Amino acid sequence: MEISGKLKKIQNVETYNEFRKQGVIIETEEKYPQLILVEFQNKNIDNLAKFKEGQNVTIGINIRGKEWLSPKGETKYFNTIVGWQIKASENAKPYVNDTPVNVTAEEEIDDLPF
Repeated sequence: MEISGKLKKIQNVETYNEFRKQGVIIETEEKYPQLILVEFQNKNIDNLAKFKEGQNVTIGINIRGKEWLSPKGETKYFNTIVGWQIKASENAKPYVNDTPVNVTAEEEIDDLPF
């Protein structure tokens, strides 16, 4: 699966013994944009090195789920979106001052002022 959008935030690396993770927040480009946390783990963190906040990217993801039994005996379920690949988006919308700019093919070709 893939998710595309603007890199809104790159979080710091967290380390737990030998396990490392780094989250990124991606803002989707749709009528009602969503802010999605995607976690990169261990060696996949290196994939984030060449990206900066504000870039438009496509991230290869896997969705993982976990069951947990609380001390009160309640069963709870958790989901994690795990990134394994990230690349610059080829068909990303251009941004001006953090606002998406919609440019149609007609506007690109037509240079008349009216």
